[in-house]
Amino acid sequence: MPKVAALAPGTWFRTAGTEEYRARYAAQLAALDPAEIVEQIDSLANGQIPVLCCYERLGSGDWCHRGYVSAWLCFHLGLVVPELHDRTGGFAGLHPMLPAEFRRPSACKMPTDRQLLLL
Repeated sequence: MPKVAALAPGTWFRTAGTEEYRARYAAQLAALDPAEIVEQIDSLANGQIPVLCCYERLGSGDWCHRGYVSAWLCFHLGLVVPELHDRTGGFAGLHPMLPAEFRRPSACKMPTDRQLLLL
């Protein structure tokens, strides 16, 4: 499975609390060009629907970078990146893999031409 190394959190992710994780990962994303990342994801998908994966399971009580990426892509590009198995359709600021204290409503609308799916 191809990887987008730029989206992987640093080695600090194992020991960081929610606030430190949020601050460090937000800084990491801020250094990236979201349009270039989407182009890279599309290229790696090779004509298929891209799916961004990591090991945290929905409903496990864990949170992960998928939620932050969903909010980042919505805010910068208007892309909706929902959690695939979330019955609420949570994405962007309401993504279920964001820590609860950072969840906020979003103005993003479901695009008609494409969407990224997350597991």
